[in-house]
Amino acid sequence: MAKINRSYVKNIKNIDEFVAELNGATAYIIGGNTRGKTTFCSFLISRLMGDKPDVEVLKDKAKSGEASIKMDDGSEFRYVINPNGTEKLTYVYSDGKEVKATKEIINKYLPNKFFDVNKFVVATPKEKIYILTKALGIDITEEQKKINDLIPVREERYRQKKAKQALYDEFKIYLSLSFDSIEELKSKKKLMLESYQKSVEEINKINKEIEERNKIKIEEEKKKIDEYNNNIKKIEQDIENLRNIYMLMQKLYCKDELNNIIEIIKNKGVELKNLLDKTGGYKTLKIETIEGLEKQKEIPPMPDFKQIDDQIIQMEEKMENYRKAKMYKSEYEQSVEDYEEICKEIEELEKRIKEKLQAVKLPEQIKITSSGVFYKDMPVDEKHLSKSELYIVSLMLSSVNLKELRTLYFDCSPLDKNNLKDVLVWAKQNDLQLLIERPDFEGGELKFEIIEDN
Repeated sequence: MAKINRSYVKNIKNIDEFVAELNGATAYIIGGNTRGKTTFCSFLISRLMGDKPDVEVLKDKAKSGEASIKMDDGSEFRYVINPNGTEKLTYVYSDGKEVKATKEIINKYLPNKFFDVNKFVVATPKEKIYILTKALGIDITEEQKKINDLIPVREERYRQKKAKQALYDEFKIYLSLSFDSIEELKSKKKLMLESYQKSVEEINKINKEIEERNKIKIEEEKKKIDEYNNNIKKIEQDIENLRNIYMLMQKLYCKDELNNIIEIIKNKGVELKNLLDKTGGYKTLKIETIEGLEKQKEIPPMPDFKQIDDQIIQMEEKMENYRKAKMYKSEYEQSVEDYEEICKEIEELEKRIKEKLQAVKLPEQIKITSSGVFYKDMPVDEKHLSKSELYIVSLMLSSVNLKELRTLYFDCSPLDKNNLKDVLVWAKQNDLQLLIERPDFEGGELKFEIIEDN
């Protein structure tokens, strides 16, 4: 295992020239704002790990820039950038042989990806997963994207399931109710109506026969009245004839024997008048006075269907509710199936993520799930962990990827003295060299301060 003995930077970004003789020890890198603390700690390591340099690398474009880190195993990484922007990365063996810094050589000392301790500490749970998986070389981007796309679908299907369940719960009682067949009630009503219609037809038939018989009797009575009235009319005609003869004969000059004839005519007229008065005059046909006429049978009232109609209406309502209950049950069961399907799909993706994450050997008591990073079963955030614990966890995770070079760096400005002490104790216990950025609030020049001598 190796640590940094000497670090050197010249004409890079804000640094004119600075060297730190570390001798493998943990040290503070101190300086005012924009004095180059981060550049000194991370520039060369970032370049070795493949990060592209900023456009403005050289502090003075007229001059070349250089950086190097010499390790306690005697080897060294060197970096040179010329004014035209061309770069050169080399590796110097302990015997002094200098070669191109190949990927194979770099990978012996450094991880493939850089782990930003400070960024990890303040990141959200999802961002922590991204930072960690990226640093560990685990690609869960596709699975996480699918999960993120499916979560709104799952939420919508859950809302639909709850809505369908509410409807089903309201109507499911109708599935357990027993009720007569509505067809039986309709059939019963039909039989009652047919029985009534048959009864009416029979009565109409009887009444028609009675009507025919009464018609005959009425015709007979009418005939008698007509004969009677014709007789009256004849009498009246005779009286009128006698009156005319009587009036004519009175105008004639007649002998006495004619007077007898006139008297006879007068008397005959009186006799006919008395007969006419005795008969009572003309008669009219009065149906109600005819004896022997038969009374027609009354047609019974229509049967009262109110009770059975109410039963049919109630049954139709029950049948409609039963139909709705079956429909809502089917829709609810389908919504449950749809919801479980999307949950299963998300679970499968989370399982794939979990399998990828479990393939990485993490420090004891640290777990990573699709929900976030956990330390001692507590979420890694300021609500559940102290500042020192947050940084220790972050450094623990950063150390997972370390190769031969056992050096980490971070900015300690968020930590107080006690929290920083805890971090230093942990680093010593795990044989790690820390380069710790510490601000100089008076804006002083860049310097280093050894914390402990390994």
